Amino acid sequence: MGETLPLEKTAPDFTKISDRIVTPDNPELLVEFANSLNNLSIDLRAIGNPQSAMEVAQHAVRSGERLEKISEKRYAPDLARYLNNLALAEEQCGMGAKAIESCRRSAEIREDFAKENPDEYAEPLSLTLQTLISLEYSASNAAGAQVARERLIDAYEELCSRNPRKYRPALAEAYFGLSKVYEEQNLPQRAEEALDRGASISKEMGHWGTLWNIGNSLLEKGRSKEAEPKFLESLTLSETANDQWGIWQCLNSLGIVYLDTNRSFEAEVKFNKGLAVTRVMKNRLGEGQALHNLGIAFRKQGRWDDAERVYHQALNIWKEIGDEMREGQTWGGLANIYSDSGATKKAADARRKSTEIANRLGEHANDGIINV
Repeated sequence: MGETLPLEKTAPDFTKISDRIVTPDNPELLVEFANSLNNLSIDLRAIGNPQSAMEVAQHAVRSGERLEKISEKRYAPDLARYLNNLALAEEQCGMGAKAIESCRRSAEIREDFAKENPDEYAEPLSLTLQTLISLEYSASNAAGAQVARERLIDAYEELCSRNPRKYRPALAEAYFGLSKVYEEQNLPQRAEEALDRGASISKEMGHWGTLWNIGNSLLEKGRSKEAEPKFLESLTLSETANDQWGIWQCLNSLGIVYLDTNRSFEAEVKFNKGLAVTRVMKNRLGEGQALHNLGIAFRKQGRWDDAERVYHQALNIWKEIGDEMREGQTWGGLANIYSDSGATKKAADARRKSTEIANRLGEHANDGIINV
């Protein structure tokens, strides 16, 4: 066997051969080489050579364009594939505008074919649109991202008409993503409509994840009262599915809602239930989060000894798993309860430890709630 050449050395030979193939006499031969170029480009990206990957992808696209002139119906889908790969290489080379242009061309081709043959082309179209959304966001083009999101939903709606079990969760997530785009575009009513549509699909499918995402999005905006019913619905779905991770996430989030709305005793109940779930799962990170948040609930109730107890349990977990960021947060929580109870020397020591960790990590000291 001959010596295996590095990928970078094989690229010029492949591109020269593809350029010399005469069409329309040998279209299938050109297809083979174009596919080889496309695969070579993917490999070059994988080994960290985006510049060579882009140059090879450009040759694949040129070959695809030659083939498309012979038979658009037969070869345009191949061109769409080559354009999609070129877009990824262009993005890695820092050529965002070019990447968007290539990806848009790919999406347009796949959209046309998906109308005639959705079973074969709707899924590739959805993947291209997801890439386009990412590129539009990277270019801070909210309007372009909005259009791509809306097109993605159309593609998923088509896929759901054929295989709802497989694609409806993705459709719900797409509506959730669209709501965020509408918020950025200052279109609150359309954002709410997209959120409601995503929530409705999630409930129909018994899928808790999107409902939790919606609740969490509301929680981050300080809309705790609106988040609560989403978390409650999500909890019901996760309990029905016996999804322990989902149950834990929902219980923790509900506890945070109750802390935000001055219902510390209800928060204590949720954090305790979540703590039990994390111990069943043997999830030490989740257990530490539940203990820390439980400490906040105890502090709000003036139960400083109980707060100190669970905070120290959380500290032991952070040290065990090497989570310095959360260790710093818990030291900050301890500083608060020591200060509240008049133990000023302990408070100063705990605050010093929290600050030292924050400085070491290059962060601000934080003693707040730990979300999932």
